Amino acid sequence: MNKQVEIAKKFGYEGRIEILGEGHINNTYLVIPPEGHKLILQKINVQVFRKPEELMANLVKILDHLAQNRYPYKPLRIIHTTSGEPFWSEGSGFWRALEYIDDCSTLTHTDDLHIARMTAEAYAIFIKTLADLPPVVIRETIPGFHDPEKRFAEFMHAVNESVADRADQARSMIEHAMAFSGITHRYAEIAAGLPLRVTHNDTKLSNILFDNKLDRVVAIVDFDTIMPGYVMNDFGDLARSICNTGREDEADLSKVSFSTRMFQAISEGYAGTLKGTLVPGERENLLFGVRIMIYTQFLRFLSDYLLGDKYYRITYPEQNLNRANVHLKLFLDLQGKEEELIEIINAV
Repeated sequence: MNKQVEIAKKFGYEGRIEILGEGHINNTYLVIPPEGHKLILQKINVQVFRKPEELMANLVKILDHLAQNRYPYKPLRIIHTTSGEPFWSEGSGFWRALEYIDDCSTLTHTDDLHIARMTAEAYAIFIKTLADLPPVVIRETIPGFHDPEKRFAEFMHAVNESVADRADQARSMIEHAMAFSGITHRYAEIAAGLPLRVTHNDTKLSNILFDNKLDRVVAIVDFDTIMPGYVMNDFGDLARSICNTGREDEADLSKVSFSTRMFQAISEGYAGTLKGTLVPGERENLLFGVRIMIYTQFLRFLSDYLLGDKYYRITYPEQNLNRANVHLKLFLDLQGKEEELIEIINAV
């Protein structure tokens, strides 16, 4: 951790350093000084965020806007370097620091309806608070991040360039991915008629900080993928995260299904909070957003597995294959429950 100690000093901090969190992309550390506030120190993955300066410029604009518009949750606070810069860049990489929000709990999975509803309300309030921020002022930090046609093209490249015998091991999933590829064209047609908004784009449960009693939301975190986007994507990713009855990498697929009771809770929390904000096309395509986000994430996990696990961090060799399998199961289960889910959305 010698390098992290050196970088922490650039931000005026010294103390014990620990690895923090289970993020797939950036390397994140917790700096614990002898006294005073803790610090989150992050090394930005510049292979993913190729223009980290723009990422930080986005963060400054978004935090300023939230501060001026009665945002009810604790905002992130950027810690500047001792020379007054919002980041530190050198040969070892691009680093930033944020104040650590203490006395909070995070979850990666829940079957609690109240937690699901609170999470959905929080992400809806986030959208509502940013509704008057022009998307044009926010840069695209990962071009085509939620573009299904791009993701499908990347998937086909992965099939053709797959390592070892991985394509053979994933043959059934590859065939399913190709069979449902028409959904990517439908997405482009729908998106063409929707308004662009400033959206979070990574609305999973683990990006919500709760108080330690799990009674209320304290903060929303991980602003790196905030970009111009569509509400259906945020709602879809939220449902993908919360409505899965199993773990994201569950090996026993009998434990994986799409929960209608959790879907009801997030629909009430999200669509209910955004009444009066969403236009008709946005309301009508919330469920399609769930379908496309589950399918797209299926493609992404499968592509990464085929290419040798270059993007998502793994802790065992088949993890991305399991993640892809889980998302295929969710996608197929969702299809069988579509009429019931439409009724839930309409009722909200």
